[in-house]
Amino acid sequence: MYMPCCEALSYGLLSSGYGYMKLHGEFHYLPWIRYAAWLVTTPVLLNQVQGMIDIKIGSLRLAPIQSLANLIMIIMGVSAHLQENHAWKWLFFFVGCVMCAVIYYIAWLQFAKVNELYAATKTEIGDKVCFQLKLIMFCFYVGWSMFSVIWLLSSEGLCLIEEHISAAAHIPGDILSKNSFGLLMWYTRWITLGGAWDINKFLEKQAKEKAEAVLTPAEKRKAIMKQAEACFSMADACLQQANTCLQQAMQAEDAEPKGAAEQPAQHRPQALAGHPMENEMLASMGKLSYPLRFDVDQAVTSGTGWKEGNGGVENAIRTSMQKLRRKQREMQYMEKGGDIDHGKGGDSFDSEDDMDREVRLKIDSLRPLG
Repeated sequence: MYMPCCEALSYGLLSSGYGYMKLHGEFHYLPWIRYAAWLVTTPVLLNQVQGMIDIKIGSLRLAPIQSLANLIMIIMGVSAHLQENHAWKWLFFFVGCVMCAVIYYIAWLQFAKVNELYAATKTEIGDKVCFQLKLIMFCFYVGWSMFSVIWLLSSEGLCLIEEHISAAAHIPGDILSKNSFGLLMWYTRWITLGGAWDINKFLEKQAKEKAEAVLTPAEKRKAIMKQAEACFSMADACLQQANTCLQQAMQAEDAEPKGAAEQPAQHRPQALAGHPMENEMLASMGKLSYPLRFDVDQAVTSGTGWKEGNGGVENAIRTSMQKLRRKQREMQYMEKGGDIDHGKGGDSFDSEDDMDREVRLKIDSLRPLG
């Protein structure tokens, strides 16, 4: 949105006549809004080029030099336009051209290095990036060069073309150097490369995709199962840690004097607020994945007791353990190629009684003493 807004403001003021400032002579005007537009848009364009790669000569970074050269180039252009003395005018124009050459040279180093890196990958996406870089370079060099040529031929320079022709000639220059350049840079970075010019990330992504492509379906399934088992183990450990924290909370509350029963927390034995173990307990619950975390978290934050009906912490842990074990059994059964839908004639799991027995043993081991 930045570039279109700047261009709309610039061309709006130029078409209305307010974008010009009358200078010496009857027909000598300064299109100040054009220089102002360059001053606020060219740094953004160069920043996109500099964002591709950081070029250095020794320990000297070239990006700040490029930005400084751009600023000097614009100042020299305005100064040349304001001069009545022809010698000074062409001196300023020459200095501006030298600064433009500096910008071009550093940009060439940046484009060439990025092109070299992606061409060396010998991948389809790498070749696509190289092709798009050529289009970007065309828009950059041709678009920027058009303004110097137009300045030289217009009333600002040799007076070979009239002002309305000069103003019309700036349109394709702006389309190439700003709009087309910006769209190509955006497409290459965000669509082709996924958001970054970093060659290392690109190579890592390519290596990962290549590794996944050679895996058989059975190997992919085994890798997914392994990740799932790791998640289940972490959830089980976090569940036990949460229960330990709850037991400590109850023990600490039982040790409080009787006068503490009048405090607002008297009916919330599992409330975490203000408890010395609050951070550890919250951290333990935060590691549980939904819905395992939800069951225990609901029981704790609601302030219910260890056995208070369906809302108690014991029941919450029981429910979570049932979900955890059932999911583990499903994953193990799927790994053996079984059908987890009992209604489709597949082999059955262990009975629910066996599962409940395991859950009860787990809860007994977690039940607070006393």
